[in-house]
Amino acid sequence: MYVFRLGVSQHIYYKRTWQGGKMVNENIIKKTYNRLQDNVSRCIYEKRLLYSLTGDENYLYSLVRQNTGGGELLQKTLQEHESKPKVLFGAGFWGRRLRSFFSEAGWTCFVDNNLSLGTEVDGLPVVSVKELSEKYSDAFVVISTRLYYQQIKEQLLENGFPQDNICVVGEWQNEMLAQQYFDPDIMTCSEGEAFVDGGAFDGQTSLAFHKWAKGKYANIWAFEPEGEMTVKCRELLKDFQNVSIINKGLWKEAGCVSFQSDGVLSTVNEHADNVNKIPVVALDEVLKDKRVTFIKLDVEGSELEALQGAERIIREQKPKLAISVYHKPQDIWELPELIMSYGSDYKFYLRHYTLCEYDSVLYAV
Repeated sequence: MYVFRLGVSQHIYYKRTWQGGKMVNENIIKKTYNRLQDNVSRCIYEKRLLYSLTGDENYLYSLVRQNTGGGELLQKTLQEHESKPKVLFGAGFWGRRLRSFFSEAGWTCFVDNNLSLGTEVDGLPVVSVKELSEKYSDAFVVISTRLYYQQIKEQLLENGFPQDNICVVGEWQNEMLAQQYFDPDIMTCSEGEAFVDGGAFDGQTSLAFHKWAKGKYANIWAFEPEGEMTVKCRELLKDFQNVSIINKGLWKEAGCVSFQSDGVLSTVNEHADNVNKIPVVALDEVLKDKRVTFIKLDVEGSELEALQGAERIIREQKPKLAISVYHKPQDIWELPELIMSYGSDYKFYLRHYTLCEYDSVLYAV
């Protein structure tokens, strides 16, 4: 059992036996905290760190509800409509996560156009819009889905729900995610940016970079190991100049690793033998003669190894970094520690971009 004192805003003692016996270095925590440049970053760091060390989901809930990007606003909005029945429109992933992260709202039911009447999702009944208008005509309806929210809003208005009783959270989510990796409060675009999109998925982040750079950039290198997503990247970015789409993952060295998927997140596991093998490369080798100004990594749990494979580039060129720090519990201290070990004078920021546990980003600039 390891006991340490967190040298941040409050002196509180926490206990944690880290899996595998690896201890958390208190000095690294302090060094990271001291490099964080604003109170938003420090708050996110504390919440993610304490969740990782204790496993207590209340820290995650607090992180989301206090997030100025949307959680704080939703919390306030729900409180303003405290006397009304609360309804979630959309019983999919985002609806279920909102119910969990804002459980104190006391949700009455889900509405979902794609589910049969009488269905329950996580113990909460699913009703039709017609039934909702008959039983809960005064309900405050939160549209959770990030797709078709405008059509859903029109459907509710047509069924007599006043606009003041409709909250389109799906639109907020999209607005938050549109800033991910290119947060205007943190990131400044320079002339001739050369961008690494690590974990390019369907190419939307490379597209966002293109817009952020106003089309005036030197290069985009998009790394995506899944074949279907690589095809989507090529289609989306086919008309752009100086774009290289590489059908490989990022790692500390060239080779093959195993790729696992649980339907929501994927994880790279070096030692797994029951999953698909994917080719991987190290940035230092692939881009050894290239100028790199910006590295973004959202590589489903292999961020540490991808950074190890970019050590020379980071040491010599000091590119901007935007790194996901939510896939593994230890990411919140291991990734800043590795970046600091490269001898740079990076300043750190943290931002969170969803109303659930995903999409916390460490910026190093």
